Amino acid sequence: MDIKSLYTLERHEKGAELNLLSPLDGKPTDCYLTVVGSDSVAWRESELNGKRRVLELFKSGEGDNAKHNEVIAETLAGAVVGWKGFEDKGKELKFDKAFLKELFINSPFIADQVDTFIGNRANFIKG
Repeated sequence: MDIKSLYTLERHEKGAELNLLSPLDGKPTDCYLTVVGSDSVAWRESELNGKRRVLELFKSGEGDNAKHNEVIAETLAGAVVGWKGFEDKGKELKFDKAFLKELFINSPFIADQVDTFIGNRANFIKG
């Protein structure tokens, strides 16, 4: 077996498309996120930074649930590199990580979808 056939970084860096399910009825929406995989540099850096921030919050005594959830949302937003289908009042929204953070805070169901998608390596190695 060629050792390079075991490399995953390039595929995880490229990312994969996640079709979001509605938090209202669980059905597929017209919204898609392009998410990098768990082996990507972007995700590993975002995850490490998130862990550091949570540790700092707890060391400082400011580690309440709201702040912890904010760090999780920001960490997950760090794994998203694009989107399509997002609109506001009929107008297409430009890709915005700050908006993603707010989306993840205000819709934990969507944040959970992204987290689960990142953790499933099969999403990034399809041939």
